[in-house]
Amino acid sequence: MTLYEDIYHEIKQSIKDGRFSPGARLPSIRNIAEQRGCNKLTVKKAYDRLKAHGYIENRVGSGSFVRYPEKSTPESHRIYPFHSAYVSAELFPTREAAGIMQDLFREEGGLFGSGPIGGEAELIQVLSKRYRVPAATTLIISGAQQGLNLCSSLYNLKISEQMMFEDPTYSGAISVFKPSKFVPLLKDGPDLQVLKKLAAEGARFFYTMPEVHNPTGISYSKEKIEQIAEIAELYDLMLIEDDYLSEYLDHTPIRFVDLIPGRTIYIKSLSKVTAPGIRLGFMTVPPDLYSQVLYKKYSADIGTTALMQKFLTRFIQSGRLDQHIGHCTRVLGQRKKVITGILSKYPYLHLDWEQSGYNLWIRTEIPIKVSVPPWAEGKNFSFSPELRNYFRLSLLGMDNESFEHGAAYIDSLFAAQHTGFQRPVL
Repeated sequence: MTLYEDIYHEIKQSIKDGRFSPGARLPSIRNIAEQRGCNKLTVKKAYDRLKAHGYIENRVGSGSFVRYPEKSTPESHRIYPFHSAYVSAELFPTREAAGIMQDLFREEGGLFGSGPIGGEAELIQVLSKRYRVPAATTLIISGAQQGLNLCSSLYNLKISEQMMFEDPTYSGAISVFKPSKFVPLLKDGPDLQVLKKLAAEGARFFYTMPEVHNPTGISYSKEKIEQIAEIAELYDLMLIEDDYLSEYLDHTPIRFVDLIPGRTIYIKSLSKVTAPGIRLGFMTVPPDLYSQVLYKKYSADIGTTALMQKFLTRFIQSGRLDQHIGHCTRVLGQRKKVITGILSKYPYLHLDWEQSGYNLWIRTEIPIKVSVPPWAEGKNFSFSPELRNYFRLSLLGMDNESFEHGAAYIDSLFAAQHTGFQRPVL
């Protein structure tokens, strides 16, 4: 093996092992050449090969950086969608929805227009009351992902360099912001020492899911939420608060948008609690940002479909949304009982903390060898090597028959790994 190949394979392995995480800056070609006692052209050849194979990218005037992985849709979604963090359309009350649609077409016009840029006023009022947010600074968006894109557009490139993320966190947000600053997540919320340190070093944004966190299912403690609000005031932080699944809590949460509304952009997906095809959500922003966000939204899509907004307004007003969430909660309880029963059979699998919502964040003591995992792997949510021992099972993304087949399938996978498993003697 030549020297440049040796350098190439060493850096490639460091990237795969997580020693160089996505977004990390690599040592300069000059530094590597000095360490290896070789010509800079040799190192450049290794870096060129890393770039050609998609491991690194060059930024003019800044150096070489580890590339962020491209998102892909696992083929297993078609068979055992335990990785799909949505509620299956099969669980949606289609008959009741059809009745609402018929009433809309009979009673209203303009259903195929795009509607006002900020959203239908009636829907905003309904959501304002339900989610306790000010209507004047709330706008309708095409799902939470658009809200994240609008935040990124609002702050341009600076947000990636100054953004802090929980570790682990939602992969869709990582793909938008491409952050390099991560705060370890504990069972009651982020590690505040790390959060303070990064804020003191110049971080100015924190993307956070304080209630029913994705993927872990934890919720921050009241004390930690209040402490983070104080840190935000002290260090001039802007919080992007993602309300993932607060509907699955048995209490009214304390939110950053309640404590420090002037420092919080609150984003809520509605497709996560209705059906995947209802691509709606909303965001509430500080008053001084509203006109800017509205302009960014107009530039992105002009306006959100009026038909679906009017449908959702009536769906909520009629009480159908609450009934739907109640039905999903009952189905979830049954499915959690089945899956936790399966997990309890295998001593190498662990649920490390209390979890809410329709995902289970599971730690495994041994690698589970399967070519196409029917779940979301830990590496999708974190670049930390130690979190590769976790995976997320989502329990509502399939109909009952698919769930039964899927449960039997993962049971067989766990059983195959269990053969010969022995916990190391300490």
